[in-house]
Amino acid sequence: MPKLIDYGVRFELIREAVLAIAAREGVQAITLARVAEQMQVSADTVRRTIRSPSVLPGLGLELVARRRRVRRLMRGRGGHPAGTVEGGVEALLVELPLDDERLEEARAWCSLTASHAGAATDRAVELVREHDHLTRALVQELVGALALSGEVRDVEAARLHALVEGLTTRCVTGWLSSDEGRRVLEHHVHDLASRAVEHVA
Repeated sequence: MPKLIDYGVRFELIREAVLAIAAREGVQAITLARVAEQMQVSADTVRRTIRSPSVLPGLGLELVARRRRVRRLMRGRGGHPAGTVEGGVEALLVELPLDDERLEEARAWCSLTASHAGAATDRAVELVREHDHLTRALVQELVGALALSGEVRDVEAARLHALVEGLTTRCVTGWLSSDEGRRVLEHHVHDLASRAVEHVA
């Protein structure tokens, strides 16, 4: 009887292997042989599953993007409501690499989206733009909850977006701990909220 192969499971294992290698060693280490070694299978097994080794970086990117989408959907359960300052902070904290899983994903994402990365395909560009658009929307939601005036709101939204990206980079490179990243974001938003109240008063 021929052996049945669940290619859905195999593709998922390949995605996870690519993510782990990219996070630990960088995009240049993503080869068919290294992915097979990470999965503890033969290189021929991986070769028969994918159309070309060139698709490997993209598979890792898609896994990170999908995990982020799931996390965003889950954040609304039992947390602060959207449209509030607390809910906005909570949403942005979900985007930061503040635990081991998100830190691994952020490292892989940075490696896979670097200008020299092999994932520089139309799909990769689309995923990067999607991530930027969603982060921008979360920032706008939070700044909107602070009830800042129009011109100030635009400036603060740009600053907050840059802060989120900067904190992510600092956490990925190890210059900032997850606790420090959380405190910096919360302190910045608290400061914004205080100034908004003073402006209204």
